[in-house]
Amino acid sequence: MAFNPVIAALTVAARRAAPIIESAVGRGLSRKATQAILKASGMSFRRQEFLDVFRYFDTGQILARQWKNLRKDFYPNPDRMRESINPLRKKYSYKVRRDILNAEEGEPTEDYITVVSDRLLTPDEAETIAEEYTEQGDRYAHKEYAPPVLEDVIKAGSTGTLS
Repeated sequence: MAFNPVIAALTVAARRAAPIIESAVGRGLSRKATQAILKASGMSFRRQEFLDVFRYFDTGQILARQWKNLRKDFYPNPDRMRESINPLRKKYSYKVRRDILNAEEGEPTEDYITVVSDRLLTPDEAETIAEEYTEQGDRYAHKEYAPPVLEDVIKAGSTGTLS
């Protein structure tokens, strides 16, 4: 699972369960069935925290398609964004995916870049920032990559921002 600032701020037990919950949501399992799987595997944590994580991934599955199909020059509607369950560094967090082909090893991989901003960005702006970031680092030397794709947008929720 790629680094996710929302999941990283959860308790250890919730972070361990997050990939299982994400997989269950992707397969269409209900909350009750997912909680039964976690209980059977010996993972337990507060029900409210489980529901927060489940809703986070459930809403993400629905909205992920929306961001990929948004016109590159349109601003996303803040009312349709998921709210973060943890404080964010800035008001909006954009998750951008880059498909990378490592020239040395020849195997394709995915890389996720998180772009944060206090103002709304169009998909084109978020993808351009992510592209500039990948072109300036040594980490991306000797690699070929496909154009970036906006995968997700999250806004600061009731917990606000860290600043």
